This record gives sequence, C-alpha cells and structure tokens, in this order.
Amino acid sequence: MAPLKLRVVSPEGYLNARQRPYGELVTQLPDGAIVEALETAATVRAKVGQHGEWLRVRLLDGREVYLAAWYLQLFSSDAALADSCPVWVHNPAAGCLNIRQAPSLSAARITQVLHEEELVALETEAEVRAKVGRPGEWLHVRLPDGREGYAAANYFSLVAPVVPDPALAPAEEEKITITAALNSLQRKIALTWNRLGGRFQELAAELSIDPGSAVAVWQVESRGQPFGPDGRLTVRFENHIFYDYWGKYHPEHFAQHFSFNPHRRWIEHRWRRAVNQPWETFHGNQQSEWEVLEFARGLDDAAACTSISMGGPQIMGFHYRLLGCAAAPEMLALFASGEEHQVRGFFEFVRRKQADQCLRNADFVGFARIYNGSGQAANYGRLIAQAYETYRQLRTPSFSYAAPGGFAPASMTEVDDLQRILGIGPRTTAQLNADGIYTFAQLAAMEVAYLRELARGRRWLETWPL
Repeated sequence: MAPLKLRVVSPEGYLNARQRPYGELVTQLPDGAIVEALETAATVRAKVGQHGEWLRVRLLDGREVYLAAWYLQLFSSDAALADSCPVWVHNPAAGCLNIRQAPSLSAARITQVLHEEELVALETEAEVRAKVGRPGEWLHVRLPDGREGYAAANYFSLVAPVVPDPALAPAEEEKITITAALNSLQRKIALTWNRLGGRFQELAAELSIDPGSAVAVWQVESRGQPFGPDGRLTVRFENHIFYDYWGKYHPEHFAQHFSFNPHRRWIEHRWRRAVNQPWETFHGNQQSEWEVLEFARGLDDAAACTSISMGGPQIMGFHYRLLGCAAAPEMLALFASGEEHQVRGFFEFVRRKQADQCLRNADFVGFARIYNGSGQAANYGRLIAQAYETYRQLRTPSFSYAAPGGFAPASMTEVDDLQRILGIGPRTTAQLNADGIYTFAQLAAMEVAYLRELARGRRWLETWPL
C-alpha cells in the first residue's frame, strides 16, 4: 500500500518541522503543504489530529522530519473509504461490549465482543474520528465473522491496545479466572494481577510485602489502566504543582490559562488555551489531560513533566531523581516505554521513601500519607485497603485459578455511572470527576463530612446512603 499523504492545517499559517519531537527546527512548512507519512497507516490514523502526538514524514525535497500531528490532516483518497478504519473495543470496566441490530439501547443485541477486540468501522474515516470516544454516538461495525451491527462509540479506540509483556505475568495456574460473577472492581483487579502479578511477586518478595499491595495501588491510582484508550501513557496534570514549578515565577501568564482552589489546591482544576475561551475542567478525560500537558510543555517542558502523575502507579514527575532519571521528561519517556519500568519504578519509590514498613503492617493510611500526601491520606488509605481486601478475596481457595482464556463475557450494565444516583447530572458528574471521584466504591468509602464537602450543598447527597 502506498504511504498516506498528509496536509498541514495551521491557523498560524505555518508549521515547524523538527529533527525529532520537540527537537531542533529544520524548516517551516506553509499551511496546506503536502507531506508523505513514514509510519504505518494504522499509526498515522491513530496519531493524526491528536494533541501531543508527532509524525515522522518525508518532505517534497526528500528530507525526513517530525511534525506535530495535531496540525495535520489525512490527504488521501484512502481517508474517504469505508472498510478501511480498524477500531478496538475499549471497555476494561465491563470487559465486553454489546453489538446491537440498530443504533439504540432498545435494539436487540446481536452478540458481545471482548475488551480490546478489533472490529472494522463501516463509515468514512472522518465520521469514525468524529464519533470515537464520544458518549451518545454509535458506530456501524463489522464483526470478525462478517456480521454487521452497531455499538456505542464511546467504548472504542482508534489505537491498537498495548500488548502486555508476558514476562510480567504470573504463572498460568496463579491467574484469576475472570467470569461474569465478578463485579467491576474485582474484574479490574483480576486483569491487573493477570497482567503484572509475576513481576509484582518477584519485587514484593525483595521488600517482604504482599504483592497485593501493588495491585491495590494500581487500582486506586489508575483503575489498573497504565495507558489510555489512545495508547498514550495515563497522566494527570496538577495545576497547583505546575504553579509551584513555573506559575509563581510567571503569575500573570499562569492566571490566564490555569486555576485551582487556593485553599484545597488539589481540586477545582481548570484551564483554557486562550483568554477569550471559557474555562474547562479536564480531570477524568485522558485526551484532555494530554492537551493540558502539551500546552504546558510549550511553556516549560521540564516544569510541565514535573507536574504530572504517570502510568499505573501515578508517581509524580517531581520524584524523577528517586527513580534514577536526570529530569522529569526522561521519566515520562521511561514510563511510556512499557509497564516493566512502571512496576520497577513503583517498588523503587516504595523502597526509597521507606513506605514498605507501612505495607507490611497493612497501614494503608500511613502509606497514603507518604505516597499521596497528607491532604487525602485517610480517603486514599481506605480505598487502597478496600482494593487490597478485594484482591485477597480473589486469591483465596474459594476462587478458581485459570488462564484468561476461560473468560465469560459479563452482562452489560452502566458500570459506575454516577448519574444513576438521583440528583446527579452531567455537571455534577464532571465536578466529581474533577475531584478525582469516578466510582460508587469511592463514594461509599468516604467519610460523611468529606461527602458533604463534595456535594457542596446539592440535593444528591440526600439520596446517597450514608
């Protein structure tokens, strides 16, 4: 297949071509310039138009450079063809996705497909890109067996899932059987253990701690998802940390683009790209997190990378020295290269911060005080304890062990849909997400006083069983 061609679309009228991402300037291309992609068609389709992604291309004069993918569009007849756009199911919470006869929840179900299964979208490239990841949209898809149907577009990704490293997995007989009987939390913990349990066991033994502690931290910090639906590292940009490393030296510039609660600095994070745009929340949406990160990297790369938590363990970038890195951007690149480095980074962090004693004593609040800071130590400690106890239950003899091949698709339900609570709508859900609240389990584990603070006087708290 001939290489895909790309067109520069830049409101500034030009686009910088660099030797490498964020590297030295080679030349500038005018708006509308056409270049040839030097990466696979699947990679190009996944990256084009995405903030934070870079594409290696060939210029008309033969030079090979890197361009910011968010200023590029596909310029090829291939882009208009149906049947040319693969999509992957991304629904780790439920483990599967319903395929229906029509684009409606009331339509009859044809079948279920598993999380990470590849399908073919039967719509144009532009239509697929406009729908994927968006609630309320539907995709017309073809199954591997040739049948066609419709599925909710917000449970798809344009990027092939990261292939797990088999060297990190536990022995087959020690894997947890994933069945329809498992709830959402159990399923996510089982998936994390089945993927990383072998390395967890090895490194936990060196510190004389239970490997389930690492599983619990992975669940609480990233819901067991080290990479987002677009294949990029899971990150969380902290406005208040960026203020400490950059904003306080540029207060007026910072205030134009970032805000946070001055009294409880870890909440009410908002941003805007330009002063004439409305303020937006961004926590809970990985594409938005990366947009904010890339904008901040344009202001100060080192400070921006220092201000994010990264990967499965969500370790803050300002800990880069503890992990043997020369700078935070190096730590970001290391964690993005695979879960092996994330796992080793977690255990090294625990060792260097002397948090292993807390884990040996099952003192999860004490651990959270070291790991997450004192602000929400009690809350994080309860969540880690809950995840750890769930892991222990899954690893008892009452649960059978088998390879993931024995998976039985779970029935599709609205997993952790906070709007099922009377009084909670889209706006309140967004505010709870901005405060780091995504699941019923998180709400259930919280003290009444903290819940009242989160509710901010709204009536939904009256309907939540305290």
